[in-house]
Amino acid sequence: MEKSIQYLAEVIIQNFAKAEIDFFQQPTRFAEFTEEIQKNLNDLGRHLIIDALEELDMALRNSAVREKNWVIKDGADKELITRFGSIAFHKTYFQNRESGECVYLVDQLAGFDGHAAGGSADMLPQRRGRNESGRWRHKTDRHE
Repeated sequence: MEKSIQYLAEVIIQNFAKAEIDFFQQPTRFAEFTEEIQKNLNDLGRHLIIDALEELDMALRNSAVREKNWVIKDGADKELITRFGSIAFHKTYFQNRESGECVYLVDQLAGFDGHAAGGSADMLPQRRGRNESGRWRHKTDRHE
């Protein structure tokens, strides 16, 4: 999410300001103004989704619970069509230690592939609020 917040601060807010200035200079172009706002909101939405999916994948990669049953095999990029437009994100391929089955656990958790087996939200750290630096604290954090 930090990358999305930085993108909002560095790009989106400036785009909103420019769109507003353009609208004030030509108020009869209200349709173009709303289109520019929608375009930027969709852009921000895509960034937020990508960050969330990649953070979910990273949480799975770093999960001690996941390590009991799944090993990291490989990685790939995935493209999705969302209501905000097309996105691409990186995901990890895992192999089950017992069965040898290989899956993208993030796909299963997010419901992308239609299969329920394999991934579980229990593999993810439990959030406990934010720490002193503003980052989310997990129940595995030692400093509570």
